[in-house]
Amino acid sequence: MQHIDVGRHRVHVSVRGDGPPLPLLMGIGGNTEMWGPLSDHLPGRRLIAFDVPGNGQSTTSRPPLGMRSMASVASGVLRALDVPHADVLGVSWGGVLAQTLAIHHPGQVHKLVLVSTSCGLGSVPGRPSAVRALVTPRRYYSRRYLERVAPTVYGGRLREQPQLLRDHAAAIVAQPPSLAGYTAQMVAFLGTSTLPFAWRIACPTLVVSGTDDPLIPEINARMLQRAIRGSRLHLVEGGGHLMMLDSADELAPVITTFLDAE
Repeated sequence: MQHIDVGRHRVHVSVRGDGPPLPLLMGIGGNTEMWGPLSDHLPGRRLIAFDVPGNGQSTTSRPPLGMRSMASVASGVLRALDVPHADVLGVSWGGVLAQTLAIHHPGQVHKLVLVSTSCGLGSVPGRPSAVRALVTPRRYYSRRYLERVAPTVYGGRLREQPQLLRDHAAAIVAQPPSLAGYTAQMVAFLGTSTLPFAWRIACPTLVVSGTDDPLIPEINARMLQRAIRGSRLHLVEGGGHLMMLDSADELAPVITTFLDAE
């Protein structure tokens, strides 16, 4: 782990493993430790995870950054690590960031994997009970609250097997976002729509969605698949929003097969 200065931002970065680089872009409020379960199933790659400004151990940006500026930070992290281009994996909010990176910095993205994500503004909203819990970062500050709302917010295996959350709760609450950072991410998401620019994504793209995602229903994945030329859609039956945590053993082979294909 290290810190990298990108412009006026001090960004916390975690680099794990050897092989082709694979930047990992986390969802809203998330931190690098949450990649642990999926990382364990992705051997043979140089996994590059970082906390966006306002999250984890990265500094909070003032004024707050929009999604395009966040993509510039991601681009700067890759340049600082001497990664001219790479496959990119984005989850949830990080999937919108990954799309923005591919749109505005196309030369840096070789292949794109979008998991449990949407186009941002203009997407089909999730269940009201799940969306209400997403408005604040409280679940990152209170483990008891997280365990209470996780089945409603995340669905999937966490709904049927609550013990899975107990296995991963420590990573989720390990480095909570600042309130300013979380708010900035929320505003960036609500102020961004990738749909008008999706035609500019020319790299091979895989869109993955769970069929039991209360936050981002699978129709959003179908919208992205139609909007991004030549993209592929993979549905995980019964998968929830946090497939990278509770279904990593099923998700990783899908990702690996796509990335390894010529």
